[in-house]
Amino acid sequence: MKKYLLIGFGALTVCIMLIGDGIAISSMLGKSAAAPAPDSVKNVADKPAKPSVEKDVFVEIPKFVVTIPAAEGGDAGPVYLQLALSFLTDNKDAAADFGKLMPVIKAGIISDIMFSGMRLINQPMAMKSKIATDSLQVANSIVTQSDGKVGSKPFFGAYITDYINQ
Repeated sequence: MKKYLLIGFGALTVCIMLIGDGIAISSMLGKSAAAPAPDSVKNVADKPAKPSVEKDVFVEIPKFVVTIPAAEGGDAGPVYLQLALSFLTDNKDAAADFGKLMPVIKAGIISDIMFSGMRLINQPMAMKSKIATDSLQVANSIVTQSDGKVGSKPFFGAYITDYINQ
């Protein structure tokens, strides 16, 4: 009798487990039918969002080296400065003009650094600030002269992204 009771209890337990598994499987299948297929989710995630027209744009001048001549009467030789600059604008036309005029803008910045008498090697933060401010003015003036439709100050930020002083 004890043997039949244990077998009956085991069979009842198996039946309850199968019913519970059936309910769980059917509820999962019901939810996955309503949910999008994994491939469609992946395709939606792969599509990049289109940037808004009014977003700010960075344009860059890649790394370049400027030789700052030695000061008159100074014992030290010339100083070499490697830097890269980024300019911030919200005007797409100004960004396009910048790309076309980059050699002219770069030459203007190099001339400004070389001939402005910047010898602030002992004060690197002051030198960085002066370079950023002067570079912004150079870029604004050259792009504005080229295309008057971009406004008087198409760029509103100049950032030094690389700065090595030797």
